[in-house]
Amino acid sequence: MSEFKNIFIYVSDALRYDYVPDSIAEEGNVIPTLTPGSYTPISFSSMLSGMNPSGHTVRSFYDTLENETFFDIFENHCYYDHPDSAMAKNVFGNHITSKELSEMEEPFLYVERALDTHTPYGEVGHGNDIPDDQSQEGDNKKLYKEGVESTEKHFRDHVEELKELGLYKDTLIIFTSDHGELLGKKMLGKNRYGHNKPVCRELNVGPTVFVNYEEDGWNRARFIDLIPTALDIIGRESLERIDGKSLNKELPEKGETMIQVSMKPPIIAKNNWYYKDGWKPGISKIKTDIATVVSDYLDNWKRKYRNRYRDRNNKNEEVEDVELLDGLEV
Repeated sequence: MSEFKNIFIYVSDALRYDYVPDSIAEEGNVIPTLTPGSYTPISFSSMLSGMNPSGHTVRSFYDTLENETFFDIFENHCYYDHPDSAMAKNVFGNHITSKELSEMEEPFLYVERALDTHTPYGEVGHGNDIPDDQSQEGDNKKLYKEGVESTEKHFRDHVEELKELGLYKDTLIIFTSDHGELLGKKMLGKNRYGHNKPVCRELNVGPTVFVNYEEDGWNRARFIDLIPTALDIIGRESLERIDGKSLNKELPEKGETMIQVSMKPPIIAKNNWYYKDGWKPGISKIKTDIATVVSDYLDNWKRKYRNRYRDRNNKNEEVEDVELLDGLEV
């Protein structure tokens, strides 16, 4: 039986598999992890419900997760994000009680979303307080590397805090990412920045490191498997109806991932990834690419329409909420 009582999951938003800080990679095996989506609301909802995206209702920051969550297993739980996060206000609703680690009572499940590695922010730090004068201009790769350095320090500060609080030996620590980031690579006819689409390795294969647990040869995982695996390790029962599995019992053969399409009713453009052949997408990739191209066209049309409307009414549109930058090409 494990001595762990608590679970701490640090999610570095948009951290790519090939940008994991060396000091964290040295803590254990960096497990290639299939993300359920290329967009925060979809991935986090899948992780905390254990469901594939086709099994829950969340497609955007304006939707509410209606499924039972892993938070319901723990009386003491926390989803930590920036103060005005649409994730806490809309997606998770009443599931969320935001606290610092020092305020948690054992046993607990603590999940933090860290924005350091989210383009175009660069260095952000604990609390995800985005500066008012945040520029979207500059070298994306340089800003991204600064964000990686920032998330490394951010995570290390938490590990040291757990030690100072006397909780380190009692807490299973997992470092992971909800999706990747595109930094200018040409895909489907255009240079791509940010995230959400298209479904591709750079966006949908993230890293996971079990920092203080010696796992047994896990060479693949899905984001939806992380909490079921953690619950198995600490000896607690999981939710009854989930798609995720404990990696201690079964490694996944394939996984489901999807893009977010801002249309009503929501369109599920999903893609099945198969792992044994080197993380190659399945035959549904063609359909997903078509959905991406169509979505690009519709997004461009909607952007032109908004611009004409704004110009006609002599209004200036400002991005006031950090969530609106998700998926924005910069």
